[in-house]
Amino acid sequence: MARKKTTPATKKFREWFDGDAITGLGKFRRHDHRWSMSDLNHRFGGIYLDPRFNRRGGFKNGGGWNKDQSAKYVRNFLDGVIFNRLLFVDPSECLRNCKSQNSIDYYTDIVENKRAKLITIDGFNSLSALHGAYNGELKIDMSEKKDGSEIGTLKDSFEDGQFNLVTTSCRIEIATLENVEVDDLTQLFRDLNSGLPLNNQQFCQARITPLADWIRKYGEEL
Repeated sequence: MARKKTTPATKKFREWFDGDAITGLGKFRRHDHRWSMSDLNHRFGGIYLDPRFNRRGGFKNGGGWNKDQSAKYVRNFLDGVIFNRLLFVDPSECLRNCKSQNSIDYYTDIVENKRAKLITIDGFNSLSALHGAYNGELKIDMSEKKDGSEIGTLKDSFEDGQFNLVTTSCRIEIATLENVEVDDLTQLFRDLNSGLPLNNQQFCQARITPLADWIRKYGEEL
């Protein structure tokens, strides 16, 4: 019996297959997790938003959700009606796995100078809202009242012990990529934001190049 010709899809399958398990049907090696609000709070300081390609999302940065939108997201999250996923890149793993010199230089800077454990690619508005609600920076109205008379911190909304239970039980999906070349990093961000378009300036600047760096610097000096 003649052996079947190896197809491009078969070659990719062999690349994806690692030992006894398929690590991901795609070019990026990824790990999936489910983090609680408490987990996110502990990891927040090690998460880096790179303004060279990512918009400054979050209710404190002015480039994403405002406080009302963030608070609404948190309430929906606690009600169990949120199904989005936060997407990160692990710079240390990428430094080990990537081959281009641009990627090596980029991730070396992130690891050694920025001291980042993760780079956020998608979902920083959600991350910022959950972190702000956890530490009390974002006020939440957990009541049914319309006059805003019971707006306060999330911790104050619950009785003793309930806050810890809620913030360790409610979880969000996390995906972490480990072999993303720097050009793929910026393209991935652009692709993910094609459904909710960036403004023209954000879209054009979502690149890590000397020209994009110059444009950002020039814009900040105006």
